[in-house]
Amino acid sequence: MKQIKLLTMLFSGLLILGSCGKAELRSEIKKLKSEITDLKTTTRVDVDGHIAKWPVSSQKAAQEMLDKYGLPQGITNEMLVWNKTGLFKKTIVYKEDTINLFPERHSDVLEQVVDFAVPKDKVLHLWEFDGSISIDKVKGELIARNQSEEMNVLALNLAVEIIAGKFTPEQARKEFSSTWEAFKRGNASQYVTNLNFSQSSNSGNPDQSIPVIKMQAQEVNP
Repeated sequence: MKQIKLLTMLFSGLLILGSCGKAELRSEIKKLKSEITDLKTTTRVDVDGHIAKWPVSSQKAAQEMLDKYGLPQGITNEMLVWNKTGLFKKTIVYKEDTINLFPERHSDVLEQVVDFAVPKDKVLHLWEFDGSISIDKVKGELIARNQSEEMNVLALNLAVEIIAGKFTPEQARKEFSSTWEAFKRGNASQYVTNLNFSQSSNSGNPDQSIPVIKMQAQEVNP
């Protein structure tokens, strides 16, 4: 019924906008077609077809997340997005196949996000630990991007222990390598299977505004 209604709207829109400019007409048609398309129920077959030409590593990560969390809430040509998946605030599988050589050669295609405020004096330590770890200061997010959820869990756990002062970046890198090797042999520790820290929804830092008048005064009177 909704599709019929929207098609009727599209036809009516064509009649009403007949006297308008071509740009407005094209915009309205595009908008209505988008609404019709959004009514389509996405299935697993649809998503499988969507990622069929993605790199193998991206397809593998996507299939693992689909099996674990079901259909994504967002689908674009470049990514699949899930919100509030298990341990994570957000999970994203990217089409882009980014090569990372630590602790071994792999593709960083799976990004997962937690709420965690990183102190300013620990930012460089995390950069030295693992290039797959990133920070969103404003949102208060700690982000890991690796080839699998297990690698992300391990990276996030060690990142938090660096912040807590338990490991130096170099010690954390050695712990990552040895724990990952043990996991591949079938020995899974809590570093790999569970997040060993608490998350807080109040971890964001929106920073402070600087009025333009104040900035101009500072420039005039340094």
